[in-house]
Amino acid sequence: MDKKESRLVIRRDCIENNVRAVRQLTGARLMAVVKEDGYGIGIASAYRILSGCGVDFFCVGTPREALTLRNLGFSGDILLLTPEYSLPLCSQLLEENIIFMVGNSRQADVLRQASRGMRRSPRIHIKIDTGLGRYGFFRDTLLTVKFCTLDMNIEGIYTHFASCGRNYRKNILLQKQRFDQALKILEESGVPVPFVHAAASRTLAWAGDLGYDGVRIGSLLLGKETEGRADFQDAVRLEAKICEKKWYPAGEYAGYRRDVKLKRDSLIGVVRAGCGDGLGLARQSREPLGLLRHAVRNMFFPDHAYCLSRNGSRVPILDNTGTGHTLVDLTGLGLNPGDVLSFRINPLLADPDIPKIIVGDGEEMKDAASF
Repeated sequence: MDKKESRLVIRRDCIENNVRAVRQLTGARLMAVVKEDGYGIGIASAYRILSGCGVDFFCVGTPREALTLRNLGFSGDILLLTPEYSLPLCSQLLEENIIFMVGNSRQADVLRQASRGMRRSPRIHIKIDTGLGRYGFFRDTLLTVKFCTLDMNIEGIYTHFASCGRNYRKNILLQKQRFDQALKILEESGVPVPFVHAAASRTLAWAGDLGYDGVRIGSLLLGKETEGRADFQDAVRLEAKICEKKWYPAGEYAGYRRDVKLKRDSLIGVVRAGCGDGLGLARQSREPLGLLRHAVRNMFFPDHAYCLSRNGSRVPILDNTGTGHTLVDLTGLGLNPGDVLSFRINPLLADPDIPKIIVGDGEEMKDAASF
């Protein structure tokens, strides 16, 4: 396979800043979420940086991620955020002292079977469904929790809010109310409520920890989902080189869809990276209002229409819809083929084969590829 001609640059110092920013927002326990391969930066890289910041609780999305953290030497708390129904895997995770989420009686039965003959009881966090529609006990099954989790160590109770789309504030407050009601029902039925967490990245940035004991933070640690907060820094960008440049006359159209009309004679640069690398991709709302917000943001906030050169110049992006190429406007900037440009990117959407490099305080920790 040909090597990608772009790379992800991960700023350790920015992640460290973001950990400090989270701790300034809340005194609740920071539970770092490193699912989906560390939100795209590599779970090993995410673990090494975050553990160096004193993070001692990690959340993962798969058994493999949990076992990877153990193999990396982490001996602290790991919460598996998804249900597991494989008896052999549950037994292996029990041996590794992984904390399970439990959101239904079937899952509890599998855990009970896996723990038979073992000296340790399953460590669990009860998951409550407050409106997301994924995992968790719904309000009509709360009274079954006590009986289906007998002989298990309930160490926490949590929910995950549906936090995208319209009426964000109203929906969060409704789900918090449902969660508080569920906590009350569980407590009154004799279920211990030792540690409670609900806020993830977007909720924390918008509303804080909501008064609970822990916060589960993933994308915010990378400077994503910041809700416009200036105290968080973008920790991941994509770098790619200019490979060609050419003059195009005023009035000519450029771009994959030929929808960019040049207002002046322009020096167009070609960058060998495109949507196949993850550029120009975004998880957008399907609601009409969400699409309108996205259009307005692109119209009035120029950071989304620019990339950066190594000397800090803002380089206008003309077209980023090509699979492997992006067009930029180099007019008057003194940039040439071989010069490196830096693009905003959601690392979750980046091609996993893109080489990664971690830098911090101006010093390279690891160079995954020469560039």
